[in-house]
Amino acid sequence: MFSRLLHERIRPVEVLQERLGTRVERAVWRGEQVLVKTLTSDDPEMIMRFQREGDIAARLSTHPNIVPLLGHTRTQLIYRFIEGGDLRCKFERGVLEVREAVDLMRGLMAAIGHAHARGITHLDLKPENILLEGGRVRVTDFGLSHDRAAPRITRLGERFGTPHYMPPEQYKGVRNDPRSDLYSAGVILFEALAGTPPYRDPFSWLAGIRDERVPLPHPQALHPLLEMALARDPARRPSSAIAFLIELERAAEQLRLDG
Repeated sequence: MFSRLLHERIRPVEVLQERLGTRVERAVWRGEQVLVKTLTSDDPEMIMRFQREGDIAARLSTHPNIVPLLGHTRTQLIYRFIEGGDLRCKFERGVLEVREAVDLMRGLMAAIGHAHARGITHLDLKPENILLEGGRVRVTDFGLSHDRAAPRITRLGERFGTPHYMPPEQYKGVRNDPRSDLYSAGVILFEALAGTPPYRDPFSWLAGIRDERVPLPHPQALHPLLEMALARDPARRPSSAIAFLIELERAAEQLRLDG
């Protein structure tokens, strides 16, 4: 159920994005900078999806690796504004150091493990949806998420997601497998170290036409985790965020990285 915001005025500062029936703005509310997402569509499915996003964000926002939702109505979601920018901006400056990439995965696994434990699969993990705040990972945008406890919004077989970060089963319309998020995390780890996603032609990979992949990046200690996370078959991936994290820490120990 959506709560009612108090009637403090939201003062828009800058429109950041306007697409797919929503407008995203940087604004000032209650004396602090916020990010406001406003529903501009009257499409019933868009309305349901927007309400689902607000409900999920409210349930998860107390976790330190998830962007906090400060308030919401039926047409607006107000998030804390994260000053550090997103991971895409960081990737554009070059590959990450191994220690930095490992720390990134630790934060990401903490966030999605928290979500998975509550029946939520993100289904759109990508650098644009990972914000950075003083070295801390903050996951955002649960607009495409699957909630195990809620009715399905999308029709069977519909494809939603971002091709480079979408696993093959999601491309085929499967939306209820948490291991889909672990595939996306594997792609993000690969890109952090290689400077490019693993498949230059993601549609051919997703459709099963071609399996050609960019060579695995340094260091070799992370290769077993990358191979598992990027497996076409979900059964070959880590079984959970905890299992992913165990493999990550095993590699970190081999590399003698501090926790």
